[in-house]
Amino acid sequence: MGKIHKKVLVLGEDTRSFLTVVRSLGRAGIEVHVGWCRRKSPATYSKYIRLIHNIPNPSSSSEDWKGCLKNVLVKENYDLIIPCHDEDIIPLQLNKEYFKEVANIYLLDDYAYKIASSKHASYKLAKQLGIPVPRQMYISPSVGIEQIISKIKFPLVLKPLTSFTEDDLIHRKDVEKIFTLESLEDVLPLMLSDGDLLIQENFDGVGAGVECLAKDGEILVAFQHFRVHEPLLGGGSSYRKSVLLAPELMDATSKLIKALNYTGVGMVEYKLNTETERWVFLEINGRFWGSLPLPVSAGINFPLYLYELLVNGKTKFQTDYPVGIHCRNLTLDIEWMRANLEADKFDPHIRPYQFWSIVIEFVKNIFTLRERSDTFVVDDLKPGLFDILIWSSLKWKGIKKKIKSKLQHPMCFCKTSGDDK
Repeated sequence: MGKIHKKVLVLGEDTRSFLTVVRSLGRAGIEVHVGWCRRKSPATYSKYIRLIHNIPNPSSSSEDWKGCLKNVLVKENYDLIIPCHDEDIIPLQLNKEYFKEVANIYLLDDYAYKIASSKHASYKLAKQLGIPVPRQMYISPSVGIEQIISKIKFPLVLKPLTSFTEDDLIHRKDVEKIFTLESLEDVLPLMLSDGDLLIQENFDGVGAGVECLAKDGEILVAFQHFRVHEPLLGGGSSYRKSVLLAPELMDATSKLIKALNYTGVGMVEYKLNTETERWVFLEINGRFWGSLPLPVSAGINFPLYLYELLVNGKTKFQTDYPVGIHCRNLTLDIEWMRANLEADKFDPHIRPYQFWSIVIEFVKNIFTLRERSDTFVVDDLKPGLFDILIWSSLKWKGIKKKIKSKLQHPMCFCKTSGDDK
């Protein structure tokens, strides 16, 4: 009997979830093809990529992408197709029926997708299940600023209902944290011009994620992390650590997964105040998430588990993992460190780290063998090297641009009335 040939198509391009999925499946001896990625993306230099398909991206507004992708799927006969990012998932979710007969595409069922992809819908579900959520309001252009500030205290967090829409798969809608009435008056009209919003009262705490693999609403594997480094004003983390599963967060996650009858991978995000032990639900990532390199580094191989579940029907997996494993995205963390060093230490709205605490933390994790990297791994060095090279090149271009600008527009050193004050 001949050896069974295993083959997947992974859609995406980033050095976090996409690259981790590629490496995970490639290490397991599965032939990995990729598509919808730029040729010079650092992740495409992975030795685990067998073939890069030049398939038109849905964001190009070309209807040809469906026919071209379908031809590739028919020709290659993949075991599984895994879209990694929202902008890859949305067009496939909308065209499920078109591809249904020719491919096994990993997508959520319609109900789970509808709830997980909408912050408003997921908050409503969480509240119905008795899960704590931040104080919030649903905002449309008809709602006045006076109504907002009468119900929600500063700082405020303005959240688009979804990060991407089917009409715009290129421009991500970002979350904004607002500290003053003046900022709210400036930012709110701009964000509302792009769609309705959720406005939340900021919850002070550390970001925590419970990642899981589930089948028919039952969690098969779960993992938890805390954010160690996250942007001063919010955003994706650049450094995280594995921690024990908190019973209350695991219980909340189980309720959500069961209510959605969820099958697949996902990460439920929370904020936890370690001083008061209060916590709130933030969102459901109904796909592979940015901190995926951490659980894989800790031995919880979610991409391979997903493949085994959907292709081979396997439901028993390793569930134990070590705590205290740290995983860093180097280029993002360099930017995080720079922002901390340049931050105004007297600004009451931010809490920058001290430089020496960052250094001590790094050295300690190196010597205790708890340090891992999103991009740099011993068996696949090129993506990490090219990530640094491309980042360095962009930084150098920025420096040269600043130097050129200063040479063309030298500062005026003329004395003004305020110079001697």
